Amino acid sequence: MMLKILIQALLLLFLWSGPVEAGGAIMKRQQLQQQKALIQQRIRQEQMQKVAEQAQRQATQRAVAEQKRMIQEVAVQKAVIQREIAAAQLQAARQAALAQQRALQQAAIAQYQATRQITNAQNKAIQEALLEKALHRKRTINITETNIGPELQNKIDGVQDIVTLDDLVASLNTSSRAWELMIDKAAKEAVVEYYINAYQARGVMIRKPAGQYAAMIDAMTQASPGILDEPFDHVLQIAAIVEYDFDNGTDKDAMARDLLGEEEFLKNRQRLGLP
Repeated sequence: MMLKILIQALLLLFLWSGPVEAGGAIMKRQQLQQQKALIQQRIRQEQMQKVAEQAQRQATQRAVAEQKRMIQEVAVQKAVIQREIAAAQLQAARQAALAQQRALQQAAIAQYQATRQITNAQNKAIQEALLEKALHRKRTINITETNIGPELQNKIDGVQDIVTLDDLVASLNTSSRAWELMIDKAAKEAVVEYYINAYQARGVMIRKPAGQYAAMIDAMTQASPGILDEPFDHVLQIAAIVEYDFDNGTDKDAMARDLLGEEEFLKNRQRLGLP
């Protein structure tokens, strides 16, 4: 637009530059100067308008850029806050899970211990009841003389101060009252081992440790002192049958059922964890 105005001004100057009369020339020059002034004023106005428009565009661009920067900063801060919140929530969840796991473990341990105590007490009571009942159902098996080795003889020496070996065996073959006179644990285990060897000599295998049976017989005599009236080989045989450890070639279920009766037989299998 400025170029168009400038061209018009040049045309006017060219048209008015010819010879004119003196009075009219002055007027035309004045008119021309006025037109030039108007043209220059329009040019300045347009220039100022362009400068203002450019400044406004730059200000708008700066404002847009600033707004974008602020939006980005807000987004970054929001992301940081969200990450912190997520991390805090994750940590809280982990702590809660650990606390719950510890609580469950402690509860499980407590329950296991309580169950184990109850089970041990029940097993002991069942075992004592089974052995007590078995004493009245099984016939006595007499054991013939059996040679013992020097190692077993040395163990039995713990009871030699009271009676001789022959006297002790003869007494135990009649009743088990001599058992309560024996204080030394090793001597009791040696006596049980003697009878296990005696059964083995007759072709009957009892494989569980002598110490286990010695402890069982101690518990039996404390719970039911009347068991001491039975011969010791009878007491050991009953304990071994109840423990499914009396291997004479006969079906162990059949022996236990015959010894205990059906109801106690089933309880005993459950106690031993048999299917």
